[in-house]
Amino acid sequence: MFIVPIRNGFSYLSLRQIIFLILTSDSIIMYSKLQCLKFILLNRNMK
Repeated sequence: MFIVPIRNGFSYLSLRQIIFLILTSDSIIMYSKLQCLKFILLNRNMK
């Protein structure tokens, strides 16, 4: 998925990709937490 040429600023590109992965994983975790909250609220309303 992340193919980086080693001779052309390898550390810079890998650092950008690491930051991107951290940001996207955080947003995915937040999204799943929001989905869980919605599900719990819906279940409470159903009872």
